[in-house]
Amino acid sequence: MKRSAVLALGAFLLFPYLVSVDGDSSGTGSTFLELAIGKGLYAGVDRDCAGNVIGVNKHSFYDAGVKIVHESSALKVSAGAGVTSGDGADERSGNELSINEGMETETTSGKLIPYFTSTVGLDTKYFGVDAGPLVLGTGKKPVVHLAGNIRLGSEDDIYVSFASGHNTCLLAGNSLLEIGTGINLGKPHSLLWAGWGVIPYDYKNGILSLKVDIPITGRFILQPRAGIGLGGFGEYSLAIGGRVYF
Repeated sequence: MKRSAVLALGAFLLFPYLVSVDGDSSGTGSTFLELAIGKGLYAGVDRDCAGNVIGVNKHSFYDAGVKIVHESSALKVSAGAGVTSGDGADERSGNELSINEGMETETTSGKLIPYFTSTVGLDTKYFGVDAGPLVLGTGKKPVVHLAGNIRLGSEDDIYVSFASGHNTCLLAGNSLLEIGTGINLGKPHSLLWAGWGVIPYDYKNGILSLKVDIPITGRFILQPRAGIGLGGFGEYSLAIGGRVYF
C-alpha cells in the first residue's frame, strides 16, 4: 500500500469539509511539547502459498521521541525527533523472516535508528490534515516516508483519524500506519482513542491500539499508550509520555 496515495485520496474526498468549516472557535493558538518512551515486540511472519505460518521471527524494540507542535488559528506545524531499535521501521520485507518450518525465534536489536519528522497543515474544528517527511536513519541514504494525519470530526466530541508516522514514539504504543476513532472524555485535552494499525506488526492481523490523554493540570497531560497484536504471535506495544503546554 502506498501511504502517499492513500493520504492524497483521503484529502481529495474530504475537500468539501475543508472549505466549509470554521477555524478553531477559541481563536487562540497554543504551543506544546510531547515526550514519550516505550517498548514492544513485533513478529515477522513467513507464510507459504496457502497462507500457513511456516516461520516467526519476533523482534523486541525500544522507542523514545520528542515533538513540539504549534497551533495558530487554522495553522498547525510540528517537528519531532527520536530513536527506535525497531528494524521494521526501516523496511517491512521478508528478508528477516525465519524460513524453516515451525521455527520461532526472538531477537532484540541493539541498533538505534534515529528519526526526524516535520509537518504542516490545516487544523479546523471539524477537519484537520497535515503532512511532511519522516526521515529514518542518517548518512548518505536515509529512508524517507510520508508522515501525516487526517482527522474528520471534532476533537471536542468524536472524530475519526488516519495517520502515518504521526506519533511521538514512532512504534511503541502504536504503529507506523493506523486508523481509529477518538472520543473526548468531557474535559479539555482529554481523549480516548481506539484503532487498528500495521507496520511493523504482522500485516495480516495488525495491532489493536488504545491511547488515553489524562489531564493532570491545565498545562500537563499524561499520555499512556498500549497495543496488543491480533495474530496470536505475542505482539504488544507499550508507551508512556506527557504533553506540556507553554
